[in-house]
Amino acid sequence: MFNIPTISEFEKAMVAIKSLHTGKEQIGSMSFNQKNIDMMDIDYSKSEQKIHFINPQYGGDMIYVYNKFREYHSHNITLNILSASTDDKFYFDILQNQFGFKNIFNVSFGEMDCAFETHDIVIRCTPGDTFDFVKGFDILKPNGKILYSHLAEIILNKKERTMGENGERIKFKDIISNNQTKIRLFNGKDEFKSVFDTPVATIFVTKKKSHSINILYNHIDNTNTNWNDVKSINDIWIHGNPIVSNIFRFLNKETKKYPKIFNRLYKNLKKENKNILNTYKYWVTPNYWNGVLFSKNYYSFFSEQKLKLINTKIIYKSENISNLDFSFGFKTKKEALNFVYLLETKFMRFYLSMYKVDKNLNRNESRNLPEFDLSKKWTDKMIQKKLEIPKKYCIFIDEFNFIQ
Repeated sequence: MFNIPTISEFEKAMVAIKSLHTGKEQIGSMSFNQKNIDMMDIDYSKSEQKIHFINPQYGGDMIYVYNKFREYHSHNITLNILSASTDDKFYFDILQNQFGFKNIFNVSFGEMDCAFETHDIVIRCTPGDTFDFVKGFDILKPNGKILYSHLAEIILNKKERTMGENGERIKFKDIISNNQTKIRLFNGKDEFKSVFDTPVATIFVTKKKSHSINILYNHIDNTNTNWNDVKSINDIWIHGNPIVSNIFRFLNKETKKYPKIFNRLYKNLKKENKNILNTYKYWVTPNYWNGVLFSKNYYSFFSEQKLKLINTKIIYKSENISNLDFSFGFKTKKEALNFVYLLETKFMRFYLSMYKVDKNLNRNESRNLPEFDLSKKWTDKMIQKKLEIPKKYCIFIDEFNFIQ
């Protein structure tokens, strides 16, 4: 029997692991781990539960769970319930060599292929990928629980995928759609002190059949405590408001008959016209991407600096165009100017916000955005009247804060 270290000794070991990687002594935010792990409602009085941590690289998640077990079991706690899969070998070297831990194991998922439905709890508090989530769910017993952090793009994405979805993404969505699920969206900058171009999701799933999802929108307001029930992933929006589902369906129906701005991209125009640069004399080139989540230009095709230099930084003549991959073609300068004015309306920026879930603007975000008669300079009121948009939708679009 080995000696159980004190909590402070355990924390120091975790800190040492992190310092070996970065030279900075720090562990993950304990308040962040508490906020997320408490969602699981673990019964810490049951010491026989089998728990697996996926990549506990910051240590805070294991420290928190360890300390909670100690509240019930004091020095008699046995830690053979804990295992982890990680590439951070320092983690286990310290625990095993410094403290003589013989019963915390570093087990890769590859080695756990035979571990189907063997665990009660799986935890990953730092953002991971779809493969680890699916594998973590597979090793859960019926009614087992998994807590997993993942970039929320996969949940928020409403874009059409031209190549279809890969198997892991399909399984990921199937798991959270058909089991008892709670999702908390938050801004990674608030928890990880890093810049993210999409919200982060903490996903808590109990392996139990259910067809509704409980959602908490903390990425817009980190003090929000109001959980909402939605029927499916399709009803979860970066805007944090269920009215967007109704607006989305309405606009897609009403704009179906209009051409799409996507058709003006160079790659689409050249399919029908080999002399494209002679036919289309003017080209509008938006930003390739607008990055930081909810930054000033996050839901805009152009930066303010570009708009001030519209004739040299946005609209190019054919002979001066350099970035053809993400340029929209026009036969006259008037059309090009009116296209820019159209994209800068609140209507078009809101339409973009329903498809844009990360920094990118060149991955089908514009595929369904409508184009109107470009002999006119369009305003929001003109668009509202043309599409007969209901007043409550107009108010929401008009008041939507494009900079959170």
